Amino acid sequence: MKRVAWGPVVALAVIFGSIPGTGCTLPDGLLEDRACPCLEGWYCGPAGVCVQGAAPDGGQPDAGDDAGGIDAGADGALDATLDGGLPMPPVACWTRPAGCDWTAPGARFVERADSTFSALGSISNPAFSPDGCVVFFGRGSPGDIYRVRRASAAEPFGAEQAVDELNREDVRDAHATVGPDLLEVLFTSNRDDPESRARIFRSRRLSPAAAWSIPELAMELDLPGYDLYDPHLAPHGLQFFFSPSAPGDQSLWVADRDDPSEAFGAPRRLPDPVGIGVGGMTTGLAEPATNFDGTLLVFIEAQEPRAFKMHYRTRDHWRGDFGDARRVPSEFTDTHDIYDMGLSPDGCELVVRSEDGQLVHLVYAD
Repeated sequence: MKRVAWGPVVALAVIFGSIPGTGCTLPDGLLEDRACPCLEGWYCGPAGVCVQGAAPDGGQPDAGDDAGGIDAGADGALDATLDGGLPMPPVACWTRPAGCDWTAPGARFVERADSTFSALGSISNPAFSPDGCVVFFGRGSPGDIYRVRRASAAEPFGAEQAVDELNREDVRDAHATVGPDLLEVLFTSNRDDPESRARIFRSRRLSPAAAWSIPELAMELDLPGYDLYDPHLAPHGLQFFFSPSAPGDQSLWVADRDDPSEAFGAPRRLPDPVGIGVGGMTTGLAEPATNFDGTLLVFIEAQEPRAFKMHYRTRDHWRGDFGDARRVPSEFTDTHDIYDMGLSPDGCELVVRSEDGQLVHLVYAD
């Protein structure tokens, strides 16, 4: 998607998910003996595995407004890891704890009637929190960051709220993305730049219930001469994706770190994948988003004369190379240009905005 000036940003929001009522249910026994953290209705037992029922101490603690019903402790600490030592995000509002396989035979994404998103109207850059309970988005001109929150994947999102600590008057703040412990947020803003260039800012807090600190420029992610759009902090917190834009050039970049508390290393450009440019010349890649273990990457390709198509790539390990690009298996995204999208951490829900401004909730079905 070509963005060579900081102005109104179209929003591509893709949310994958299997939701009750769509024919997608959790198989019997899937949660039995699952390592903590746990879904609602289960608690973390002494052996570090999930046990069905109410916790002996009356339940897990509430983690605050931005957290929904996360399983992180009051200080935001995570108590589980994925293969390879990746931090395991909380799963309070995931629809499938094991995630969704986009390559499975018959896998597809179908529309789900959702009054929350249809009522939001014109928004940009929706992005899920790692627990799936919050969707951040941009609204207004020049632009502020807002959020909606739900208590579980089966419940609707509530009323929108401005994230006042991250917003500044008369600048454009947009596309907030949160780390696995819910203690770090990165977003794009044109504040404090003499050329009104979009750059990446960071804010932290002491607990998921605390207010965000005054945002500061993420110096290690800056690329002189580029507007920095579409920030995406991977749900495990160790990779950061974005789509820097300069005249004639917009591609996907990534930066790595070894621990969520550290700064990122130098950003590097991802090679353009095989599988794009079908039907028209590619003019830009944008809106990167990944799932919880980093094996799925979703993005949007801009083509001449003016088309915006969604693709995905997969890999075996979060440090590995992504494979060829494939079109997202969805009739809606096949028949519409998609301008903004947000992906749930389990890879099972998408929120997308099409060329007519329609905001659509797509869920995984198999």
